[in-house]
Amino acid sequence: MNPTEMNLVSWMREFALPLWASRGVDSKNGGFTEELRPDGAPSDPGFKRVRVQGRQLFSFATAALLHWHPDAAAIAKRGFDFIQRHCQTGAGRWARRLKTDGSILDAEMDLYDTAFIVLGLSTYYRLTSDSSALRLLEATLAQMKSTLSVPGGRGYYQSLGDRGVLRQNPHMHWFECMLYS
Repeated sequence: MNPTEMNLVSWMREFALPLWASRGVDSKNGGFTEELRPDGAPSDPGFKRVRVQGRQLFSFATAALLHWHPDAAAIAKRGFDFIQRHCQTGAGRWARRLKTDGSILDAEMDLYDTAFIVLGLSTYYRLTSDSSALRLLEATLAQMKSTLSVPGGRGYYQSLGDRGVLRQNPHMHWFECMLYS
C-alpha cells in the first residue's frame, strides 16, 4: 500500500468513521443526520434526504465488512431498521426526503436517491445475509423496471414527475450501484 492510500485509510479509521459514528447518527429520531457543521456538531436543516440514509448505510456496512470500526455493524443495523420503517412509500418505492422526525416530506421516487438506497441495501445484505434486505432490493428493482424505465431500454426517468431529459448523473450512480450490487 502506498503512503497516500495508507493516509486515507488511517483518516477514515481514526477520524471520519469515529466522527460520523458519534455525531452523524441521529439518536433522537433514528437514521442518520443530514449534515454536520464545520465544528463537527450535528446540523438540522429540517429534513433528511433518503440518499443520505442509503449512503450512510453503505458506509457503515462497508466499514463493518472491513473491520474498520467496532460499532459499524450495529450502526448499520440501526440505519437499516430506520430505512425500512421510514423511507418507503410502497413496495419497492422510496421517498426523496423525510422530515427530521422520519415522516415523509417528499414522497416522489427518484432515480438518484434510489441508487443510493440500492447501494446501501446490497452492502447491508452482503454484511448480514438479512433476507428482508434482499426482499427490499428485489421489490425496488421490480419497481424501477415497471415505473421509471424508459421504453426500449434507453435508461430511466429521473422520477415519475420528470419524464423529460435523461440525466447523466443519476444514471451514473445507478450504474455504479448495479456494478457493486
